[in-house]
Amino acid sequence: MIPLNVKINRKPMPILALCLALLCVAAQSCTPRDPRESGAVPNIDMVRIPGGEFRMGSETGAPDERPVHRVRVDSFYLGQTEVTVGQWRMFARESGYVTQAEQRRGGMVRGDKGREVKRDANWKNPYQVQTDEHPVVLVSWKDAQAFCRWLSQKTGLNYRLPTEAEWEYACRAGGKDELYGDLDSIAWYEYNSGGQTHPVGDKRKRPNSFGLYDMLGNVWEWCQDRYDKNYYRVSPGSGPTGPGTGLHRVSRGGSWCSKPPRVRAAFRRHDPYYYRFYRLGFRLARSDRS
Repeated sequence: MIPLNVKINRKPMPILALCLALLCVAAQSCTPRDPRESGAVPNIDMVRIPGGEFRMGSETGAPDERPVHRVRVDSFYLGQTEVTVGQWRMFARESGYVTQAEQRRGGMVRGDKGREVKRDANWKNPYQVQTDEHPVVLVSWKDAQAFCRWLSQKTGLNYRLPTEAEWEYACRAGGKDELYGDLDSIAWYEYNSGGQTHPVGDKRKRPNSFGLYDMLGNVWEWCQDRYDKNYYRVSPGSGPTGPGTGLHRVSRGGSWCSKPPRVRAAFRRHDPYYYRFYRLGFRLARSDRS
């Protein structure tokens, strides 16, 4: 207890010092945290894909799927499922990352008048019913790269998007067939999806022989490669990584509202790297050496 006759020296904090203190607090609350400072990490099941050779492309598909050519890929890891809303939510919360859709007036969704850009469309508001178990959509190629960098820093492992060759090899499970079963038994697509995405790894659809779910259907999946319609004419026979220049990036696999001709291993879609689309997500890859 302070005696009544003792004077307490209560000097007011200088205005400059007070302002500096407030600025420090604001900066700490707004700066994204280094992922290594937090223990939270999404649980992502990765499947080791053994290296091998396969014939990439299709003689009966679109012109950019030709010529069919032999390609060798090294062993690598690939996500058993597509990245989910819940996994993306953890990333956004822990890192403070804001997607291009949230920054740049939304993305493309299915509206009352068909496909249209909605300014409020983003991964949190995809204009379709989704839970944390559904594949995240309305993320650009650049957004997917941010997720890979964050998770790599978080774990010390080299997470990335699969190359186009890795993706097709994994979808075919190293074999020659563009489909790994009857389409209705393996994929959510235009004629069986009910007009929406479905939770990843849904046991109503069987995986391929590598144990990978939804390689066909559900959502399109970004790949690492740039797109060139003539790339197959000059593609190297071992570990191709795509052309060195170009605005568009490749996506593969078809989606919940794709018709059968697009839901096959060799079909190539491409969009600008900043594109945000209501049926486009991604799946993680990781080098075998990491």
